[in-house]
Amino acid sequence: HASEVMPSADYAFVALSPGGDDVLALPAGESAGAAAQAALARLWTQARDRLTAETERPARAKAEQRESVRRALVAALGHDFRTPLTVLKAGLAELEGDTPLRLGREVDRIVRLSEDLIAAARLDAGQAARIEPVDLIDIVATLAPPTDGAVTLLTRIPNDRPLVRADPVMLVHVVGNLVDNALRHARQEVAITARLIDAGVELTVRDDGDGIAPAVRDRLFDPLVAGRGATEGSGLGLAIARDLARAMDATLSATTMEDGGACFALLLQPAPMRAIEP
Repeated sequence: HASEVMPSADYAFVALSPGGDDVLALPAGESAGAAAQAALARLWTQARDRLTAETERPARAKAEQRESVRRALVAALGHDFRTPLTVLKAGLAELEGDTPLRLGREVDRIVRLSEDLIAAARLDAGQAARIEPVDLIDIVATLAPPTDGAVTLLTRIPNDRPLVRADPVMLVHVVGNLVDNALRHARQEVAITARLIDAGVELTVRDDGDGIAPAVRDRLFDPLVAGRGATEGSGLGLAIARDLARAMDATLSATTMEDGGACFALLLQPAPMRAIEP
């Protein structure tokens, strides 16, 4: 309308709905009638928007209700799994032979899945991280050693490493998930190290396995993606670990080492040091 490449148009066109095909053609000009018609077009658009919102509101309410039920179900399943699995594992530990040991590892897998469900429910519920100073040595000490002895778990965290800002429960889950993932893919050794760098405190979990499959390297932390072409695992552990790290203002990354194996790095912020009153 009124452009340099076209003569002045006889009509101006007003959309009657966002993104729709319906338009109202108004005679061009500044007459009182044109202004009234433009005002009518705006009222028409507002009325259609309100009608659309009223139509969509019940659908949104039903979707929110379904999502609320899903979150409650996920949380309940994860919580209710704990007690029977704990009893089952304790009973297997009293037995001898290879079969109880193999079944114990399967119970451990189900325990980890239930913990994933609880962590996912916590994130879905929007529960905020409880940030406080945390000692990485204490976090690593909570990890269970390998049960079959085929893989050695090494811990190399110097005592002079500073405390980090984290949610203790979330951090235990993140580190435990990374170590469990490394143990399942390692040949002989998994190493946990920590160092102070310019960006913060970096905790790394390395294994001597085959590394990360190139086909999924860019989607490693996506839900339901098996990071190394493995048939075991739900593909949720790393995705939840990444989301938990973000909730603590930390970053989680992964690389394949030059000599093979995968290295997961969790970058945390150091906790501020408090002055001691004399």
